[in-house]
Amino acid sequence: MSGVRGLGHVVLRVRELDRSERFYRDVLGMRVTARLGNRMSFLAAREGVSHEVALLALGPQAPGPDPHRVGLYHIAFQVDSLEELERRLRERGHDSPQQMALRLETARRELETADEFDYRVVNDQVEEAVERLARIMEEERRRPGRTPPRL
Repeated sequence: MSGVRGLGHVVLRVRELDRSERFYRDVLGMRVTARLGNRMSFLAAREGVSHEVALLALGPQAPGPDPHRVGLYHIAFQVDSLEELERRLRERGHDSPQQMALRLETARRELETADEFDYRVVNDQVEEAVERLARIMEEERRRPGRTPPRL
């Protein structure tokens, strides 16, 4: 029986497909590989894969996540620098000055506390980052007393 070789893809439920697609494309630099009308969008960072992120549109009235239920809690993409993040956010032109300040302050705090996390995956080489994430998942699966989330 073989183990996990890597993360295939993540499906995210979103309210606004176009807005979410613009974020992953314009801010994170992923490319759209396919789209199913106004229902789904598929994006990839690595060459040779159909997608790593799939966005599933639920509509603008979809309820938000319940903080008291189990499920994915947080995904953070590490950026090259706060200046680069600010440049990309400004180019996107979607956030108000207050939203941008909040995003940048959150990123600054996360960068300052990065040493407090169990793992750190730098996404400067996407294939290496995916391999590192797969190794982390395997380490957590084998770690006594830990039950990693199912994907």
